[in-house]
Amino acid sequence: MESMFRPPKPLSLDGNVAENWKLFEQKFDNFLTVTELSKKDEETKVAVFLNLIGDDGLELFNTFDLTNNQKKSLQCVKQRFEAHCSPKKNVIFERFVFNSITQKEGQLFDSFLTELRKAVKSTGYKDKDDMVRDRIVMGIFSKDTQEKLLRVSDLTLEMTINHCRAYEVSKTQSKALQSEVSVNELRRKNKYGKKESNFTCKYCGTNHMKGKCPAYGKKCKKCQRLHHFATVCQSKGNKEARDDKKKNVHEVAQEEGSESEGDQFFVSAVSKQIGVVNKMEKSVGESM
Repeated sequence: MESMFRPPKPLSLDGNVAENWKLFEQKFDNFLTVTELSKKDEETKVAVFLNLIGDDGLELFNTFDLTNNQKKSLQCVKQRFEAHCSPKKNVIFERFVFNSITQKEGQLFDSFLTELRKAVKSTGYKDKDDMVRDRIVMGIFSKDTQEKLLRVSDLTLEMTINHCRAYEVSKTQSKALQSEVSVNELRRKNKYGKKESNFTCKYCGTNHMKGKCPAYGKKCKKCQRLHHFATVCQSKGNKEARDDKKKNVHEVAQEEGSESEGDQFFVSAVSKQIGVVNKMEKSVGESM
């Protein structure tokens, strides 16, 4: 039957020895009960105790100044371990430690509550629940929660714990929802932002996001109007100016062409006149 139940681990004399001893003693007593070893004689129970306490615990036991009868009494043996592992504490200092505990940023409320419940055990306070309740209200990290707790006149420890847990859960859920909204918004921007960046703007002639036109507020160097560049200027006056310029160039070309034809006509007429004169002179010479 004893093999059905797990015995306690050996006593550790490192770290918080007082807490280690309390846990070992509690587990040992439970083990004696479930295995029915508690019905055995005292000498047998001491033997089981020394067998389970481990090498360090056994060496410590050998340093105790006990009589043979005391060594056979489980109660006497446990009292000597208690005196060694849990020496008398300074109650004032223990209360100072308890009343200095505050919830750290990012610390879960249940972790804060466990820390208070452990520390209050050595303070000697009669009403430990009230002390833990007060310490929660004074040491809670969230000032909003503290303000709400102070509004309750008949606040109990159970009410305090339930309120703090509910606030922590709601805060976690709110962060999760906000994070999901932010992710969806970022996805939407990435999805539509790429499409918007592919269109060619008629005001600047470049590709850009909607509302990010570099020509906004700039003055056109051709028509002197705002919000577009001269390279894409579509004003009527500017178009007419370009048409007039083309027309003037065409007319100048025509005038230059006319002057060339006039010159050619004048030269042709003079040549004809010279030919007539030469013909007349030839006729007169033959008649003489």
